[in-house]
Amino acid sequence: MNLVELKEKIRKVFTPEQAEVLEEYANVLNDLVKVSDFNELKQIVKELAEAQKQTAQEIKELAEAQKQTEH
Repeated sequence: MNLVELKEKIRKVFTPEQAEVLEEYANVLNDLVKVSDFNELKQIVKELAEAQKQTAQEIKELAEAQKQTEH
């Protein structure tokens, strides 16, 4: 159920005053970071950290190869 559907359902079963409060609450909840979004972000950060480690290792190897060719 999406936010629009939820608001429609709220309007059908609650008084206008109650519906208004519940809709405001639904808006606040909708703006919060969802667990799935947070978990996805954690996975992306983990992948970026791994890529950074690999890049650092490759730079180190390139620097070593450059030193060998200079001598």
